[in-house]
Amino acid sequence: TEDAHTANSVMHLTEREQTFTLSHIPARPVLSVLRNFSAPVEIRYSRSDEEWAFLLAHDNDYLSRWSAANALQIMMIEKGYAAALQGKDYIIPHYITEAYRACLLDRTNDPEFIGYIYTLPSIKYLLMHLHQPDVLLLQQVMQRLKRDLAFSASAIWHARYNEEEVQCGYAFTADQVAIRSKRNEALQQIAYLGTDAISMIQRHYEQADNMTD
Repeated sequence: TEDAHTANSVMHLTEREQTFTLSHIPARPVLSVLRNFSAPVEIRYSRSDEEWAFLLAHDNDYLSRWSAANALQIMMIEKGYAAALQGKDYIIPHYITEAYRACLLDRTNDPEFIGYIYTLPSIKYLLMHLHQPDVLLLQQVMQRLKRDLAFSASAIWHARYNEEEVQCGYAFTADQVAIRSKRNEALQQIAYLGTDAISMIQRHYEQADNMTD
């Protein structure tokens, strides 16, 4: 047993099994591991879905938050697929949709990060987690999940699309690239909402003066 009394303590893992006792912590902590790594690393350990959602909403390390989103997506796809096999619908828990909404409402987040957490794992990656699934059914489950995630934040996506409009002619500048990227991401999510989005998409296409739009 070792004590760690400050937030910046370094715990050295030198044995096959070790126990660390953290004191003077008012609430049970949620661990954020492998922070600042340059690439994802898969670690298998027990963590509740609520903890993954908490990390997605509140962690300040982008890779840790992406890992949380990835873990939640795999869980939702697995449960959605199991429900679909029984002819039932899977309902995304409220705490997960709220975590995604928190990411959208935090304007300090990198727009590219928002795109990443809304990108589901590939079919090839999911085949490592599901045993001989019906691929067509799996694709249907993923499309429904995309739609449900988009619908849970539909008002935010519409507001984001309307406020990110470029006010001048096309120019290849960093500011315009950022604005168009955020606006196109919002439009992509709106597209999952169904027929109500068709007129908006058509208008966007007709008004476009460049290939990016």
